Amino acid sequence: MHNKNLALFRCDASQDIGTGHIIRCLTLAHALEKEGWKCAFASSAETLATVPLLAQTGFEILDIDTNTKVDLLAVDHYGLERSYESAARSWANKILVIDDLANRAHDCDLLIDQTYSRDKEDYKALVPEGCRIFTGADYALLKPKFGKIKGKTLARRAQKGGVFERVLVSMGATNVRNVTGKVLQTLAAWDKKELVIDVVLGASAYEAGSVKSLVQEINAAGRHEVKLLTNVTDMAGLMAKADMAIGAGGTTSWERCCLGLPTIMLEIADNQSGIAGNLHDAGAVINLGKDSDFSGAALAEALSHLKAQPERMLEMAKKASRICDGSGIDRICKEIHDAEL
Repeated sequence: MHNKNLALFRCDASQDIGTGHIIRCLTLAHALEKEGWKCAFASSAETLATVPLLAQTGFEILDIDTNTKVDLLAVDHYGLERSYESAARSWANKILVIDDLANRAHDCDLLIDQTYSRDKEDYKALVPEGCRIFTGADYALLKPKFGKIKGKTLARRAQKGGVFERVLVSMGATNVRNVTGKVLQTLAAWDKKELVIDVVLGASAYEAGSVKSLVQEINAAGRHEVKLLTNVTDMAGLMAKADMAIGAGGTTSWERCCLGLPTIMLEIADNQSGIAGNLHDAGAVINLGKDSDFSGAALAEALSHLKAQPERMLEMAKKASRICDGSGIDRICKEIHDAEL
């Protein structure tokens, strides 16, 4: 790698589409930067408002219509496909696409889909001949810390014997349809065990005020201890401390798997159904289905079931940890290097 290598990331975030695209691109950008690359982002003003962290990273922010010469254009955007990528050929030496839908054609040299159980064949008819396709959780774009603390975290889970005392609630940074509030209301009424509950919200989450008020009410009641955390930068450390999670089926799924964090999962977007179903079938999560069908009774029943069966918790931790080893970012950087940029 040489300092002349320039990578541009075209990705966006909003309250509706979430922050996952930005977070995984930032992970790759930091990794490339360590290898001598210069990285920049082409993102909307709404993106910067939704993810203030992006402006704080020091990466240059360019106009979304930029066509500056780059060695690598990385596109992680559900609203963009082959026509955008083909037009970018005039100013981008190589094009990398990050996708998880497999529902539209791309003009790219490399494609990553980190979805567990995704098959390369799903993209064969959607990309040019010669495009190198990398699929599955082996290519999950996780921060290096996840892989570094994996062994120690799994050892701690085994030592606890499947007993849960600390729960992480992470329903997506933007808290669509206030799923976080619904989950917290159920936990507030669950009286089988006293819990420490960490709640993660983004900077511009829906219903942030009502969630904060609910947290105060639960703490005042004295049964559970709830901590509301915003703009979390160390999810690995937070997940390592947790005994179990109640979470969405987005990009954090692979983070939880890497650290063997047993999870009760809700699908907060249509594209999460396959992820949740596959992880449920693998024994890594308990899938409660779409958040539009949320049932407090079903969540309470799942919690009680896991409390009564700590061996199930241990088994979920083991099965989840086998899905993702945390080394995906190293594999992708090597593939980018091998692309002869």
